[in-house]
Amino acid sequence: MNESPIQNTTSTLEWSVIDVSYSPPSIVVMCNHVRYVVHVPDAAFAALPALRALFNISPDILEQFEEDARARSDFYSWALEPLLPILRKDDEGIPRSYGRSITLGDVLYSPIVEYSLCVESGKMVVHPKEQGPETHFMFGASLTTALCNAWPRYLPLNIRLDARDDTLSSVPHHVLLPDGTRAFFQLLRRGDDTLLHNTLLAHHRIRAAAPLCVQVPRLLGLVHDARAVLGMLFADVGYGAVSLTRAVGAGAPARVRRRWSAQMMRTVHGLHQNRLVWGDARPGNVVIDEGQNAWLAGLGGVSSPTWVPPEQAGTMDGDLVALKRIVDFTEGGFAI
Repeated sequence: MNESPIQNTTSTLEWSVIDVSYSPPSIVVMCNHVRYVVHVPDAAFAALPALRALFNISPDILEQFEEDARARSDFYSWALEPLLPILRKDDEGIPRSYGRSITLGDVLYSPIVEYSLCVESGKMVVHPKEQGPETHFMFGASLTTALCNAWPRYLPLNIRLDARDDTLSSVPHHVLLPDGTRAFFQLLRRGDDTLLHNTLLAHHRIRAAAPLCVQVPRLLGLVHDARAVLGMLFADVGYGAVSLTRAVGAGAPARVRRRWSAQMMRTVHGLHQNRLVWGDARPGNVVIDEGQNAWLAGLGGVSSPTWVPPEQAGTMDGDLVALKRIVDFTEGGFAI
């Protein structure tokens, strides 16, 4: 479960990398609720081979980027330098306030402009590019099954952004349902159909097994439109929550870290007793709330080979291997 993104700030200009596509290669930047898609054609790779490093990233680095939006934006910033003057110019002509509550619709349906990154005389430049249909549908997973119908569904325009997370330069996580309930929004991207299916299946089984005493943020509903499921809404464990990675890195006392380990072990045991698999088991999917309690997120997700051996992905044995590694990390604090 991702934490609230941190934006890049360049001379008061706020922007962040919200998505990276590897086939075909492109980088998506959000600034003032406008999405800028920078395509990197083969000719650019040929002229500047260093660009390939942007799209050939190890699983460890990808995991870091999922937790730290600033690190991700910093990593791509050198290739986005030609875009920055455009962002500044556009930012000057766009109002910073909507004069009303901002909704997920303002984010998910934000305008899109596209550019091609070119190398001319050894210098990177960007040129406008005609918008393609695949770019327009960058958000949303397709799944029309009874699993979706079993959960409350909300239109993006009916989900307000929490006032503490209404930045104009990233995809928000903290939102408010129509009745005022706080929720955590997890965006779904094109191709996330399997993730959506597996997550719904896991939470359907959790709900059917009630009362199930596991510290897992419960699924509250889905954000959808007529075309796709755009995201999932989970119970929000608190705006001040951080990942286990950050909590350990901040120097939490040993007794608190032992408590987290015990809570993680109890939750995994409770899941396994009900034939449920954690799946995407890693420190980034352990959320520490303000009360210093550990919650497990990422049920149904694709596991990281850093924590779960590939041959044991999606199994209880894989969970146990990852759990031991996570407990060792929690109590020993070794570097990831």
